[in-house]
Amino acid sequence: MICEELGDIIWYAVTIARRAGLDFRKNILLGNLRRVGDHKTSYLPSSKKTNNAANKSRNAIAAKGIGAVETFDGFQKNASRSAILKRRRDVLVPYLARIWRNSGELLDHLDVRRPDFSEEEKQQITRSLGDVMWYVAGFATLFEESLSNIASLNAEKIQSMFVPGTPTRLHDVGDRVLEQFPRKFCVDFVPTDGETAVMLVNGLQIGDPLKDNAESASQGLIDGYRFHDCVHLAFAAVLGWSPVLRSLMKRKRKSNKKIDDTQDGARATIVEEMIVKLTHSYAVGVDSKHLLKGRGHVTMDLLKQIQMLTEGLEVNKNKFWELEKAILEGYNIFDQLRRHGRGRIVVDLRNRSVSLSKLTENEAEIFPEPT
Repeated sequence: MICEELGDIIWYAVTIARRAGLDFRKNILLGNLRRVGDHKTSYLPSSKKTNNAANKSRNAIAAKGIGAVETFDGFQKNASRSAILKRRRDVLVPYLARIWRNSGELLDHLDVRRPDFSEEEKQQITRSLGDVMWYVAGFATLFEESLSNIASLNAEKIQSMFVPGTPTRLHDVGDRVLEQFPRKFCVDFVPTDGETAVMLVNGLQIGDPLKDNAESASQGLIDGYRFHDCVHLAFAAVLGWSPVLRSLMKRKRKSNKKIDDTQDGARATIVEEMIVKLTHSYAVGVDSKHLLKGRGHVTMDLLKQIQMLTEGLEVNKNKFWELEKAILEGYNIFDQLRRHGRGRIVVDLRNRSVSLSKLTENEAEIFPEPT
C-alpha cells in the first residue's frame, strides 16, 4: 500500500512538471538537492554532526551535478544523506504533513491544468514538487523500499490502465475443448412475463429464470437486475473469465482438480457475483437512468477494489484496461436490455468483444405464456 501511494504521488509530480515544461530530473530532482538546507533536518535532533553531514552531502551533490539523479535511487540516496534519517519512524507524520502542505499550496495557487505558466510560477512548481519528492524519498528510505522500483511498479500500473495493448492470454487455452469457453456464441435474453427473463443458448435455457427482486420495481423504476447476467457474458468475452458462466454452460475444468476447486469453484463464483453487484452499485451511482452508457472510463478506485477481490484468481492477471472495457461494454448492454426487455448478445472471445442486437418474438424460442 505504501509503495502504491508513493508511486501515485510520483506520477502526479511528473505529470505536473511535464505540463509546466520542466525537466523532471534536472529541474525538480537535482534542483531540490541543490537547495537542500537545514530546514529539511528540523524534524530530527539538531547537532553539529547532523549539520556537518548535510554540508558534506551538498558538496558531493554539487560535484556530481546531474549524475546525482541519474536514477530515482540516486536521488533517494542523496536525499537520505542530507536528512540523516537513521530509520526514525517518528518523522513519518511531519513528512506526511509536509507533502500535504506543499501539494496544497501548489494546487491552491496554481491551476495545473493550464497549458502555460510564467517563469515565477514555474519556479514555484519546481520548489514545491522538489520538496514533495524529497519527502517521498524519505518515506521510501524509512520503509526500506527502492524509489526506482516504486516508480517502475507505478508505470506498469498506469500502462495497464491507460495504454491498451495485447490482450491477456485466454485463461483456458490448453484445457480440454469441452472445458473451454466456446470462442463465439450467442445468448438470447427473453422475457417469460413482465417481470421475469431467461437466458437461452441455441434455444436451451441456462440458469434459472430471474426477477429484479428489488423494491424499485414495485415503485415503477427501471432496475432490470434480471438482466445482470449480461455482465458475466462481458467478463467472459473481454477477460476470458467467468466462473459463473462456466458453471451455467457446464464448462468447468473438472479434469484439473486444482483449477476446478480454486478457479471454477464456489469461492470464485461468489467473488464474481460480488464484483457484478459492486459494479452495478457503482453504475447506478454514476447515472441511475443510463448506468455507464456513453462513459469512457471508470474510476481507478473501482478497479483497485476489484483487483483486491480477485487476489489469487486467474483474472487478477488481466490488465486494468481490459477490466474497464468489460465493465463499460457490459453495462452498456445492460442498459439497453432493461429498456427493450429482450435482445441477443454475441460473445466473441477471439476478438474480445460483446455486442447486442435487437430480438423480436419470432427470432427466439420463447417459453409459452403462463396459463
